Amino acid sequence: MHDQMGQDVTGLLLGLKSLETWIQAPEGRERLQRLQSLADKIGQNLHHTAWELRPTSLDDLGLVHALETYVADWGSRYGIQVDLHLSKPARNRFSAEVETVVYRVVQEALTNVVKHAEATLVSLVFDDSDERLQLIIEDNGKGFDPDVAVRSGRLGLAGMRERLALVNGTLSIDSGPGMGCTLFLRIPLQRSASSQGATP
Repeated sequence: MHDQMGQDVTGLLLGLKSLETWIQAPEGRERLQRLQSLADKIGQNLHHTAWELRPTSLDDLGLVHALETYVADWGSRYGIQVDLHLSKPARNRFSAEVETVVYRVVQEALTNVVKHAEATLVSLVFDDSDERLQLIIEDNGKGFDPDVAVRSGRLGLAGMRERLALVNGTLSIDSGPGMGCTLFLRIPLQRSASSQGATP
């Protein structure tokens, strides 16, 4: 439900923004700004609530297959080419907390791409071993100054780092104006009971 509603709210915000060039009357622009603020608040409230919940797709599919399904749907919805690459066959399952954190951070990163990056291509590289999980998310968008973005609290970067910290994970950013953006997510792992019984 969150995936669909979150995408719908993002689409609504983008649609409202596109009206700015068409509305010239001061009273019309004021009303448009109020609608934009309301839609943004709805999106923030929805995001905050869903951020704390575990997506049912993780229980049904596991992390890798849930991500494959999500990014395919996201790319189709927004017309942005997106690819998910596995460095090797991933383990069957991770701990519930790790799966939730990674899935939500990927959602946040792709939402940022739609809202800010103006990208046409996104690539995700998924790599895990017995010791750690790493996910690289790269886009060819307009990029930004990471230091300025973090200090200003933009792009949800603080929330992503806070979420990753719950599983002792880290987030590194490589970006700059006109350079696109690459996010590096790294999480140390301990095999869960289900993973220990799974075939490598």
